[in-house]
Amino acid sequence: MVPQLWVTLEVMPLTTNGKLDKKALPDPDSSELSSKAYVAPRNETEEELAIIWKELLEIDKVGIHDNFFELGGHSLLATRLVSMIRKKLCIEVTIKEIFEHTTITELAAHVSVQSEGVLLPNIIVEDRPVRIPLSFSQERLWFLDQLQGSTEYHIPIVLRLEGVLEVSILKQTLQEIVSRHEVLRSMLLSEEGIGYQEIISAKNWSLDQLEIKDRSMSESSLRDYLMRPFDLSKDYKLRACLYDLGDNQYVLAIVFHHIASDGWSGGILTNEFMELYNALQFGHTAALPELSLQYTDYAIWQRKYLEGIILENQLLYWEEKLRGVGTLSLPTDHIRPSVQSSVGASVSFILDKELSASLESVCKEEGVTLFMLFLSIFKVLLFRYTGQEDVCVGTPIANRTQSELEGMIGFFVNTLALRSDLSGDPSFRELLAMVKQTTLEGYDHQLVPFEKVVDRVVTTRDMSMTPLFQVMFIVQNASATNKKLDLEGVVVSDYEFDMVTTQFDLTLNVSEEEEGISLNINYSTALFEKTTIDRMLLHYQELLKSVVADTSRSLGNLSMLTKEEEHQLLDVFNNTDVAYPKDRTVIDLFTEQVKRTPAAIAVVYNGEELSYKELDQRSNKLGHYLQEKGVKPDALVGICLERSLEMLIGILGILKSGGAYVPIDPDFPRDRLNYMLTDAGIDLVLSSELSRAVIDKREGLSVLSLDSDWDLISNCSKRELSPLLSPSNLAYVIYTSGSTGVPKGVPVVHTSLVNFLLSMINGLGMSDLKSFLSVTTYTFDIFYLEFFTPLLLGAKVIMLDSISIKDADKLQSFIADYRPDFMQATPSTWQMLIDNDWDNKEGVTILTGGEAIKESLKDSLTTISNFVWNLYGPTEATIWVTAQRLNRFQKVNIGRAIDNVKIYIVDNYDKIVPLGVIGELCIGGVQVARGYLNREELTNEKFISNLYKEGERVYRTGDLARWLPDGSIELVGRKDDQVKIRGYRIELGEIENVLSSLPGVAQCCVLAKEDSGGSKRLVGYVVPEGNFDKEVLQEQLKISLPEYMVPQLWVTLEAMPLTSNGKLDKKSLPNLDGSELSNKEYVAPRNETEAQLAEIWQELLGIDKVGIHDNFFELGGHSLLATRLVSMIRRELLIEVSIRNIFRFNTVEELASYIIYKLVNSTDTKNDYSINIEL
Repeated sequence: MVPQLWVTLEVMPLTTNGKLDKKALPDPDSSELSSKAYVAPRNETEEELAIIWKELLEIDKVGIHDNFFELGGHSLLATRLVSMIRKKLCIEVTIKEIFEHTTITELAAHVSVQSEGVLLPNIIVEDRPVRIPLSFSQERLWFLDQLQGSTEYHIPIVLRLEGVLEVSILKQTLQEIVSRHEVLRSMLLSEEGIGYQEIISAKNWSLDQLEIKDRSMSESSLRDYLMRPFDLSKDYKLRACLYDLGDNQYVLAIVFHHIASDGWSGGILTNEFMELYNALQFGHTAALPELSLQYTDYAIWQRKYLEGIILENQLLYWEEKLRGVGTLSLPTDHIRPSVQSSVGASVSFILDKELSASLESVCKEEGVTLFMLFLSIFKVLLFRYTGQEDVCVGTPIANRTQSELEGMIGFFVNTLALRSDLSGDPSFRELLAMVKQTTLEGYDHQLVPFEKVVDRVVTTRDMSMTPLFQVMFIVQNASATNKKLDLEGVVVSDYEFDMVTTQFDLTLNVSEEEEGISLNINYSTALFEKTTIDRMLLHYQELLKSVVADTSRSLGNLSMLTKEEEHQLLDVFNNTDVAYPKDRTVIDLFTEQVKRTPAAIAVVYNGEELSYKELDQRSNKLGHYLQEKGVKPDALVGICLERSLEMLIGILGILKSGGAYVPIDPDFPRDRLNYMLTDAGIDLVLSSELSRAVIDKREGLSVLSLDSDWDLISNCSKRELSPLLSPSNLAYVIYTSGSTGVPKGVPVVHTSLVNFLLSMINGLGMSDLKSFLSVTTYTFDIFYLEFFTPLLLGAKVIMLDSISIKDADKLQSFIADYRPDFMQATPSTWQMLIDNDWDNKEGVTILTGGEAIKESLKDSLTTISNFVWNLYGPTEATIWVTAQRLNRFQKVNIGRAIDNVKIYIVDNYDKIVPLGVIGELCIGGVQVARGYLNREELTNEKFISNLYKEGERVYRTGDLARWLPDGSIELVGRKDDQVKIRGYRIELGEIENVLSSLPGVAQCCVLAKEDSGGSKRLVGYVVPEGNFDKEVLQEQLKISLPEYMVPQLWVTLEAMPLTSNGKLDKKSLPNLDGSELSNKEYVAPRNETEAQLAEIWQELLGIDKVGIHDNFFELGGHSLLATRLVSMIRRELLIEVSIRNIFRFNTVEELASYIIYKLVNSTDTKNDYSINIEL
């Protein structure tokens, strides 16, 4: 912290207010900034380069060993250096080479071996055509203006003026600037859908003036002025309004349209404004250089020379670099609107000087610019927020590659899409090197207009987001943009106001300020809340600190959370510790209840009922019998029978014997059933005469029928059994779908089950429970809530038969007859009841879980009940682990952890993710199962040590989720291929394994897709060998898979789509309603409108035949062809269609339907229009 450079002064410079004027302190000679001894240039090339450096860096002396970047050079100055070397030495040098040869001696040696010749000729004034073309950048903005308006492309400059302002001189100054720069007085017109520009005089330009009596009105008036749309065909591209606040107080609002300006242009405006105003004030000629070129000369030059081989070579680079780039899926607070919103806001933060200085030191150590460092860290932030390893960020580049352009106002800025592969958990230093390489390559290919890159790379258009990238990154270090106005007799300062527009989901602006490095995030308010962006800035700051501490850390180990956040996520949200009887089993609790209410009805089924005493005695008899047969604690006993009272007695009897039950559905395919028996090592199965036929006879396996063999059991004692069981013993093993193609068993102990049941009783308000309607199959673990909970409370279990469960009328009648207090079912069952007009007059408390519940169903259920609970949990953590009471005014989520359960949401590196960020949901606490039966490797993979609590394990669910601010959890999807259909958890890989083994199937894939009703359905994609017969295939699948795991919808393909890495590209598989599109035959136009449109498309797209279902953009259409399409429709069909509707209705059929609708309803064509077309 000891300065190495010193400057002595006679007196410190002061501002007009008497404060220290730090800006006026002299810089030390830059030669002093270098630790190297000065060595003068030794030859003509070194001398020329030294002159260029001194001019660019604004220093007096440069030695041949001085480093360009250590003397203050950066990416923008490197671009200007390339331009000046081209102009002075007639040699083409790339920006990458400037970074590789950073001293004069190195660069001179490199230049000396280069042959003379430049990539592009200088810009000169040429004869102008009648229709002056737009530049490529202007063309895209012109298109966007027609598509959706362009207020987000307004560039405001708002200044506070205090003093004696000469308004006439102010007006004259701005009018002279408009006159000097043709681009500000160019009108953008079109002919046959092709844009061109006409230049008009500046004489009609005027300064708007407004007196403000009520200063509270000035803010809204100013905002309205800044946001007032430009008519690009009629308006000057710079407008200004002077607000007179009285007492020599003014606000000057200047608005450029981006189509005629950019950030660099703002610096030019500042310089020219000062020079012209002061010159006019004192009556002398302004010392401004004459403009030898105008923007129109640049547009003509660009069209002439940026074509052919030059453009194609650069395009090939971007095409290769951006092939297959994905959409960045940032976790948002709101659902993305179908059409991108331009309403925005911004949040700022200034880093302290110490951190700013440390970051600059990292830049020097790593040989990178501030831009490269901050972009790399931004990419880490996006990577950690999304989990996506493919991250593409946009960034603007000045694109003034010709020195002739440096003093010209205009829209020169280009956009680069910088893509990075963050896979493999590289160190930050490795990522930084990759970003440096990509950035320099981008600089060297900046000539190709971004619009051309989009048209070449993007094949489908989405109006909800920008193409190629959704976030922008900007570093402000150009001296041209930092100039301040200095007017004689007037104090000028920036007028602070909030940005209210945005072009992207997010834009991170980094700028160097006196106080330190400033960070500003401009964001879409349609997607994000301010609190989310505030957190994002804090996380970015933590990443900056982490990088400063150690650049060799891997990306997964860079710290992003504050200590306060860690405490909130680990401790506050997981404050679930509650005392419960750890020394008791489920049977202990049931036995105690029997003693309290022996005569009460315990269970009801099909008109039969058992009291607590009867249920206890019958299950005691069975327990004694099983003990005599050798059943001991942790012994597994199968139970395979239909819904009946015997089924319930069987479960209790197994538990009382000390064993653990394994539920097996008699409707399972035999292969699956026999696998479960073998895998669990079961030698005894409880069944019935009806169900035992499905169990294959084999040596060592006994089957006991609880109906026909009951005489063998009835002679056993009905007394309470001796307590052989402990809470750590197994209660049950339940089998779930397995990704390897076979189901996997999950063993659960009594302690876990007891905690679950008591937590449900306390958390869901069941203490006064009288009856619970059971509609779930006993092989689905949520059944145990329906069965055990009432039996611990003296309540009644009302069990419905399996046929009535699936019949809405019967189920509804059953509810009306029995009027249960609680009923638990999957959303599919609740939807069935709602569709049957059930109104819940019975006042049932509704429990839903097993699959995601739709908002529409939530709204329906909460309308008919004040008590609707959404429950979530995997089998591996004992049924349910979170609960949320739903209401009409809150979005669906899965709530908070129940008693003694801990929730951790982690990233791919097992680091807890911040609030709002999506990660994998992991579960800790007492309900975590032992693991998987006989599957040690899978157990070690899914049941891992708790990184945050020593001695505990957590279960990795594979579910993707995020924390909400109140500690609730939102479930957002699956990490793997596991889905839930009708409440059943299904591993798609299991279906694929069976499917791929069948004859006639070369390749296959299975996905879960939502149909038009919002229900998930399994879709099988098959590359067949020979003829494809879906009925035969389905029957073959049913031999090995349950009915709910057999796809009903099928798509045949010639080949599976692959990614560039040769992996199956599931995103490219056709959708349900699009499967026909990939195979559909040509369908000819059916009416005159369709025929006219098809002819127009054929002419525009240069193809021979267009069917009514063909997509304009899939056939090669792009934004500029869309403008021509609008023009041709206007000419041929005599009707106006907006570009936006070309994007909405992009097949001949859809567009024709819209046009016909518009013609029929011509009196009101501005209404939203929607069509429903059968495909």
